[in-house]
Amino acid sequence: MKKINIMIVDDSPADILLFEESISELDFIQDLEKKTSGKEAIGYLLNVLEDPSKTLPNLIFLDINIPVMDGHEILGILKSTEEFKHIPVIMLTTSKDEKDVMKAFKGYSSGYIVKPDDFLQMDVAVKKIKEYWMNASRLPS
Repeated sequence: MKKINIMIVDDSPADILLFEESISELDFIQDLEKKTSGKEAIGYLLNVLEDPSKTLPNLIFLDINIPVMDGHEILGILKSTEEFKHIPVIMLTTSKDEKDVMKAFKGYSSGYIVKPDDFLQMDVAVKKIKEYWMNASRLPS
C-alpha cells in the first residue's frame, strides 16, 4: 500500500497527540506534519514549493478554532492558491455549528469531522478516514 503525507493544523497539543496516536497505528502515513497555527502551516507549504526534495501533503486536517487566522481563513488561502487547491482539506473541529459546516463546504472543504472526545472514538474515525481516502477514493499525485 502506498503511504501518504498528512498535515494537521490544530492549536491544541492534546488534540494533535490524540490524532497522531490513532493514525500511527494504521501504518499508511509516510510523514505527519504538525502545525499549531495558520501562519505556520502556510509558511511550511510555501517552503515546500521552493524545495524540490520536499513533498506537499496528500491530505490536510484543519481545525476551525485557531487563534489569529481561523480554519476558514486558512481554507480560503489554500483553495485560492493554484499550487494547493488540489489538496483535500478535511475540517477536524469541535464545532457542531451548522454555519461552520456550510462555510467549510462553501469554501471547498473535502470533509467535515467533529472531533471525537476520546481515543477509542478517534481510532474509529481515523480507520474510516483511512478506508475512504486510501481505498474508496483516489488522491491526486
